[in-house]
Order: sequence, then C-alpha cells, then structure tokens
Amino acid sequence: MITVGSCGYDSMHKIIHDRLFPDGYDDYVLLLIKTESFFETDGIIQSMPPNTVMIYSPHTYVHYGLQETHYNDDWIHFRLLEEDTDLLKRLGLPENKPFTLPHLGSLTEYSRLVVQEKLSSHSHRQEVMDSLMHALFYSIADQLYSPPNENA
Repeated sequence: MITVGSCGYDSMHKIIHDRLFPDGYDDYVLLLIKTESFFETDGIIQSMPPNTVMIYSPHTYVHYGLQETHYNDDWIHFRLLEEDTDLLKRLGLPENKPFTLPHLGSLTEYSRLVVQEKLSSHSHRQEVMDSLMHALFYSIADQLYSPPNENA
C-alpha cells in the first residue's frame, strides 16, 4: 500500500525557489516539475528542463529549485508499505536522480486527483489514493521505458 502525506498540485513560486534539506525527509517525495529546475546530486548541480521527475528516498540529501522567479511543480510525500516496499525498484524508477519524460499531462492529472482525495473525507479515500499513486507510478514507468512514438 502507498500512503500519502502532504501533497500539492500546480504549486507556483514567483520568487527564487531553493529547497535544501541536508538530512532529507522522513518519507519519499515525488516531484513533477513543469519548469526549468536544478538538482544537486553527488555534489554536482545539474540544470534540468521542464517535464523533470524526481523521486527522493527517505533521509537522502535534498537540494533543488530554480534561481529564477517562476517555478512550478506537483509534489507528493508518500510511504511504501507492505507489498509495495519494492515498487519503485520493480518498475525500474530511478531514485535520487532527476529524469525527464516526454510529457507530464496525465501525470499531473493524477497528482491533482491525489490532492483532491487527500482533502476529502469519504470512507475509501485511502484506497483511492493508493490506486491513484499506483496508476501514477505505472504511467511514469510506461513513459520512461516506452519508445517515444508510443507516448505521443
């Protein structure tokens, strides 16, 4: 099961956005970045184009953002429980290394739905969020490993 902590959809920052957490987070963090950005990994700062994805594992050094005045992303803090503890590895999704995808449209829609469910109070909200997170990760893996023309 995937449980969702705090999350945000279409977060816009109109000031310099520079996030630094040397000790990382206590949970995983998924970022779907819609603008240019930078990431520091292994002491190297790397510029990334729009449509960048980053999955931070717990307690991993975090430093990312944009040194300009327009940054936009979706972000989800989550935990992998029970049978899903190795989900990211099974899907071959890179952790702690940014990667780009052809498009974020459907992925960001999943993020919007996750945030909507997180804010709801219906009795099956956890199950719905778990299903949406699975769909989101499967969709990321499909884009990452499918030939480009299959994702058009």
